[in-house]
Amino acid sequence: MVTGLGQRPVTTAADRERVIELLAALGGAAGSGTYTLTIPGVPYSKSRPRFNPKQRRAYHNPDDKRAEQTTGVYLRATVRQPFTGNVALACVFFRPTKQRVDVDNLLKHVCDAANGVLWVDDCQCTGLSGVLDLDRDDPRTVVAIAPHVSGMVRDLSQQPKNPKGGLPLWD
Repeated sequence: MVTGLGQRPVTTAADRERVIELLAALGGAAGSGTYTLTIPGVPYSKSRPRFNPKQRRAYHNPDDKRAEQTTGVYLRATVRQPFTGNVALACVFFRPTKQRVDVDNLLKHVCDAANGVLWVDDCQCTGLSGVLDLDRDDPRTVVAIAPHVSGMVRDLSQQPKNPKGGLPLWD
């Protein structure tokens, strides 16, 4: 089933079960605060920053930003209010080919796209799991997110001020 951009994609029962299993292994609190979704299309792998020696600065591939915005639209169609505490994220990436790709770059893409959508900042993701699989006919990314219990508390509902700017200070 083809899903239009901004519409909530359909997640099959088998995909939901598999990603919830991963989430449970992370210690994600399954229940009413758990969300699952499917992002149709070939999973996007975030590229490394490049360095321009003439300008003496690093830059990111503009395709990364466009892909993050597209992924963010699908995420926003599922989760209306960002999490403010710790979260666990589990993803199953179904690729159409056996081309080499790093799972951590696939996860980084989802984490960056989820900033301001699933959570305030990806530092809140205290449990993370990714699995790479093959599905030549239906490439997709299946995502599950839930509150996560960890000693590394990341409560961004009340952000302490950082006098130097940037991310909030933590105890």
